[in-house]
Amino acid sequence: MSQQKFQAALNEHIKVVNTISTDMGEDLPVLARKIVEGFTRERRLVFAGSGAMGAAADLAAHLFRHRLSFDRPLLPAMSIGRDSLLAHSLARDSAYEEYFSRQLLALGLKDDMVVFFADSHRDPALTEGVRLCQDLGCLSALLVCGKGEGVVDGADFTLQVDTTSVARGLESAVLFATLLCELVEHELFGV
Repeated sequence: MSQQKFQAALNEHIKVVNTISTDMGEDLPVLARKIVEGFTRERRLVFAGSGAMGAAADLAAHLFRHRLSFDRPLLPAMSIGRDSLLAHSLARDSAYEEYFSRQLLALGLKDDMVVFFADSHRDPALTEGVRLCQDLGCLSALLVCGKGEGVVDGADFTLQVDTTSVARGLESAVLFATLLCELVEHELFGV
């Protein structure tokens, strides 16, 4: 039985990787170039993730701040979404939808870049975060891992991985982050 489970999970992983290759093959390099343009204009890159996708946002920011596979200067990236006190206070006040937007406003974002990671659940905080990006003139990208019908509208880039597995969604978010970082590093440093 465990061999069948392993093979099914591996087959779905391969399907997700193929989907990323075919469905994002054109959009991901364009997004990377936009991020490079932002960095050359001294803009920041912020990652935000809903639920378990917050871990992928943290990892993505780390890859940009530190390094992926070679020593290089840090890139101005950060993640938001780990402020448990703010989350609790907003939930208590029935204002959870302000969770990401309050953090983005506190950073003073104007013309910066924000990448949101979402699973298939509708998250009002993501919706409000994307809306705020539109209002502030920030470039916004959304990676949706799951069916995600009606998750969020209005991002400059929306990339979707169709999977029902939380594990495959997290894997695809990490793959997306590493590919994005590699493309940006290539554009900036020629590696």
